[in-house]
Amino acid sequence: MSWSHFLNTMSRYILMIRFSATLICFLIACSACLFGCKKETFDDTVTEIETPSPESIASVDCPTLMLNAGEACDFEGEEGMVSPDCECITQDSVDLMTLEIINNFANEVMVTVETDPPFLAGPTYVVVPASGITVSYYLPDGTNEFTSSAYFACPNSGVTHDVEFYSNSPSVDGAIVQVYVDCL
Repeated sequence: MSWSHFLNTMSRYILMIRFSATLICFLIACSACLFGCKKETFDDTVTEIETPSPESIASVDCPTLMLNAGEACDFEGEEGMVSPDCECITQDSVDLMTLEIINNFANEVMVTVETDPPFLAGPTYVVVPASGITVSYYLPDGTNEFTSSAYFACPNSGVTHDVEFYSNSPSVDGAIVQVYVDCL
């Protein structure tokens, strides 16, 4: 073997050792990064969201209109009132009558109102202040007579009522009827 061949082989061997040493240092550094760090654990949390139905979200009488019976509504650009059947009724399709509830107590009183025929829209329960209150009710179109009943509690005699009868031909539209809340 010649001297140049020996030097050539030795150079390759030295280069191979340097490469191996570099490779070993790189692998040790990578191992230190992989195994020397503390592993963090993450908990996977699954959150289930149950979307309630619109009926359970809305706490109103008429979820489709998002209104309560007796509240104002809009029907084809005309103002109306929500009926107990969840329809927006307008003045053209009903007869409007007004109860003027006169309170003879010194305090406000809760009054339950009923009509015969049954009203299409208007509050069933009315808080009547000491000064009294005026409340509108819609009756079916063409009604020519009705009876209004107001029920309220009296301290000594329990539940009492005032019944008023009203008749007008051909229609009761626009009628104002006085109802007295008094314990006699």
